[in-house]
Amino acid sequence: MKRVIALCLFLAGCSFPVPGLQSNCTAAHGGDPRTCWTALHLDKPRPATGNSYHSAGTMSLAHATCVKPESQWWFHGAHHPVTKEISSEGNHALRSAYSARYPGVTRYLDDRRALETTRWTKLSGSDLNKLGVPLCSSSSN
Repeated sequence: MKRVIALCLFLAGCSFPVPGLQSNCTAAHGGDPRTCWTALHLDKPRPATGNSYHSAGTMSLAHATCVKPESQWWFHGAHHPVTKEISSEGNHALRSAYSARYPGVTRYLDDRRALETTRWTKLSGSDLNKLGVPLCSSSSN
């Protein structure tokens, strides 16, 4: 719980570059990491039953109790939308969101340096399951 509170405080105080980012974050399209935490209701564990999670929307994994095997998760480094400069603060927030619950996902992304680039790294729900994320049963959907 302390990690969640610390992450919330960190996200609230971060100076992420925001010009051009969606202010209304959605799991499917991402958005400003500062608003995604609240917009995606990441304070409560819940099944991740969507089909597609992009960019800051992948923060949904922070409290996902399970994922659909066919879901698609698109990861990349936090960056300024115009200059494409990687944000170490934003990446810290992303790593913190994933690692608290699913450290295997963070190790996988770190091993591939996926958060150090603007290129997409795609994982399916089945791939995430191999990294320690439970799959949702049909009754979770």
